Formats: sequence, structure tokens, C-alpha cells
Amino acid sequence: MPIQEQNIKFLASQVMDDVPEGGGAATGNEIPDGVMNNVFEDISDLDRAMGRFNLRKLFLAVRTLSTDLFGGAKTVVTALPEDPAIGYTLFTTDDPFDTRELAANRVEAYLFKGPMWAGGLYENHIEGMRQIRIIQRPDTAVPPRGKTLCLVSNEGLSNETEQYVRVTEVAAEIQMFYDPDTQKDFPALIVTADLSDALRHDFDGHTPNRSFSYNYTGGKARLRDTTVADATQYFGAQRLALPASLGSKTLRATSMFTQLVPAAQSEEPLASQMLNPELVQSIEAGTRTVDVPQQAHTLARQVTAENRRLNWIETLAPVPAPGAYTVTYMAQGNWYTLADDGEGAVRGSDPGHGTGTIDYTNGNVTLTTGALPDVGSQIIYTYGSRVHYEVRSGTEAINPDQAAVHFAAEHTPVKADSVTLT
Repeated sequence: MPIQEQNIKFLASQVMDDVPEGGGAATGNEIPDGVMNNVFEDISDLDRAMGRFNLRKLFLAVRTLSTDLFGGAKTVVTALPEDPAIGYTLFTTDDPFDTRELAANRVEAYLFKGPMWAGGLYENHIEGMRQIRIIQRPDTAVPPRGKTLCLVSNEGLSNETEQYVRVTEVAAEIQMFYDPDTQKDFPALIVTADLSDALRHDFDGHTPNRSFSYNYTGGKARLRDTTVADATQYFGAQRLALPASLGSKTLRATSMFTQLVPAAQSEEPLASQMLNPELVQSIEAGTRTVDVPQQAHTLARQVTAENRRLNWIETLAPVPAPGAYTVTYMAQGNWYTLADDGEGAVRGSDPGHGTGTIDYTNGNVTLTTGALPDVGSQIIYTYGSRVHYEVRSGTEAINPDQAAVHFAAEHTPVKADSVTLT
């Protein structure tokens, strides 16, 4: 970490180590310029294989014996690591006394807890477990791989305990449970989710019941969804994708993203998948409602660094049917889905996920995402349309003679159960 001006120095914090009490107030210890490992230690083989988040707190100090006018001090990242697996960024919490634990919480705060997840924690879970089980209705969606959930006990009280957990693997099965009130069995979806981090607290869960409603008094844990939030600004550097000359007004970087915390990637091949998902429309046909399954219409718009924005407008053709439209986008690696309510409004499970509108007459749809979509992802529109169907209820009855074909069999008599018409 070279220092350009001799009167500008970096001072160490009280604890220069990756421990909860790391950081703290500034000291008079000057960090020597140009010395190897003067801030971070060497990278071990274990860190290179498993990944590690190192965090150090530095203080910028201006020391001079002259009376020259102070013009300001700056910190700039002027060199990047040659190893692509390593990245570093700068950020400030504007707190000269906070510790590493508090600063790390700011890094993790890119997600905040949102609405209740469509399920409850299945029975009790204890500290150290790397897996949770969730009770859900059979027709609800399971948390996808990479989803972050929030477990909260005693929410709103002085002894509140919460932990954000990221799902790495998911499995689900339908199980039957006995209801003593009705003396009948009922099905429930039991989801098993592996976690990237072990539970740091005990969380009391719930016993399945037919109504899937749970009492959260007495310290019972809530399971909440999470929404992306821009809690902190980060500063770093990127290499240029194209050479730049002196006086250039536009620079093209290789990427606008950098690494904050280690993340594991996993692949799961999907074979024999339908191109379009199937959905069911409910169409009023005279005196009754008919459920009509069909292959959904889909439209995808690529998100690039040039067109990345919060507001998206499309005109869909054919025109979507009321209650059969969803739009999905990815932000910070998480998928968010919004659906129409059948009356022209498009909402997600939480207002922070985004909003939109839909016109069932001309097919105009608008979307305002809750966060900037990821570059390289897609905005995916999925919907059903009624233009393929015509309601014929109430029309004049067809004359049976016009709908019948009379003919004589070549051989008689005819044996029962032997006639085939093609």
C-alpha cells in the first residue's frame, strides 16, 4: 500500500485482526509504506480453497510541520491483485470507534428482513445445526438455492435474536400429519434446507397443523423473506477492457462488480424441461367457471451494463389475461417475482420487491424493480392469454340431426364391445 505524499500516513486501529473486537479507535502506530503484509497476512492454502473475508480498519492521518494550506486527503486503489480470486474494496462506516463485528454487519446488511415466508420452522433447532426444516402448504414454492432467509425469535422485544441464513441445497417431500380436532390426516410440504453457515442460536419451531397458522409468542421463531438494500457504498478499481488515451471522456471497464464475501457456486443439470411453464386460467363460461391449462407465453429482456435501470416498459402480444401474469428479475443473485392481482396492479410479496401495472386491453405492462437487476441476467415475463379461447356458452343449440352420421354396418349382427370409430 504505497503512500504518495510524505505527510499523509495510515494509522492502525487498536486491534488489527479478524476477531469480533477488531478495529476500534485509532492509535499512534503508523503503518509502514511499501512493506509486505503490513495490513493483511499471507493467504493460506485453506483460505484459498474455502474462501475468507478479511476486514481491517485504517485511519488516514495528515502530519506536517509546515503551515501550508490543507487541501484534503484522498485514498485511492492504484493496483489490483494479479490473482483473480482475490479482490479488495474500501468503505467507511463514519464511526471512528466501531469494531469489526459492527462493520461486518454493515457488509451483510445488503439484505434486510422482509415479509413472512410462506411457512414455519419445523420443530426446534439448536445452535450448531447447518440445516433447517420448514413446514409449508403443498402448493407453495420452496426457497431456491442461494436464497437468504432470516430467523427471528422474540421479535420486537429486548431479547430479540435473529440470524440471516443462506440456503445451499434444498429438498422437499409431502408428508401426512394427523389432526386431532378433525381426526383426519392432512398433507404438508416439509422442506429441508442446507445452510452455508451454522446456526449461532437456538430457535424454537412449530408443530404442523391443518390451518398452517402458528403462534409466535413464548419465543417461537419467525421465518422471514429478505429484500436487497443498498446499505453501504464501496470503492475499488477495475482494469480497462479497452485502452484509453489522454483526454478520453469515456472509459470501458471489464466489470462494474467486485468481490465482497466468499461465495460458492454449484451446478444442477435440468433435463427434459418444458420450454414454457404450464399455467391454468379460470375462464367464466356462462353458469360455471372452467379451468383451462395452457403453455404460458414468455418474453425475456437481457440486462446489460448499458440498459440497466429500475423501470421497464413492454407491450405484450397476445394480451395477457387477468390474474395470469408474472414478471421475474434477479438482483444481487436473488430472484424476485411479482404477479398481477387481476385488477391491473402488479405486486410482490413485499413492497420492497417492486411494483408495476398491466393494461388488459392493449397489453402494456410496466415494472419498477426494488433494486437494480444484475448485469447478465434477464427480465422474464410469463403470462397466459384468452385470445386462444372463445366462450360459446349461451349459443343456439346444435340440431342433433346435423351432428349425426348414419350408416349401416357391412356385417350384422354386431358383437357388443367390438365397434371402433376413427
